[in-house]
Amino acid sequence: MTIGKTSIADLRHRVVLCSMRDVVEQNGIMSLTRTEVVETWARIRPFLTFGSKGTFFGVQGYTVLDPKLHQSHWIAIRFQHDIDINSTAWVYESRRKGLPRWYKVLGATETEDHRYIEIACHLHERAETISPPRGVLSPAQNNIIP
Repeated sequence: MTIGKTSIADLRHRVVLCSMRDVVEQNGIMSLTRTEVVETWARIRPFLTFGSKGTFFGVQGYTVLDPKLHQSHWIAIRFQHDIDINSTAWVYESRRKGLPRWYKVLGATETEDHRYIEIACHLHERAETISPPRGVLSPAQNNIIP
């Protein structure tokens, strides 16, 4: 299932596609870095399906489907030959009035006309305190010992 026909006028959200790396630092401490791959315009739509508005419960009262593991949004971007969408792990959306958001990428597919890439995502985090992705011009730690 896809999000339907996309036009350039629908690309209203500014997003950053990011790759993910776990970096082991001193004393065995591991840090997660989300590095910017490309910044682009996108169309973001909720993924509406049966049960997407809540959690499924079984007969015993236990949670059957965890909403944190399932798709919540479709993100469509224009197709670009120089982007390997398979290396993209996260999508960051900075908003003007709302809270910034991090989406976890679950999968991607091209549209039939090969003009757009549709990315299946899960809304992972939405808060004022989340850190934006690291770009080329972001400050980096200098390993000089005084």
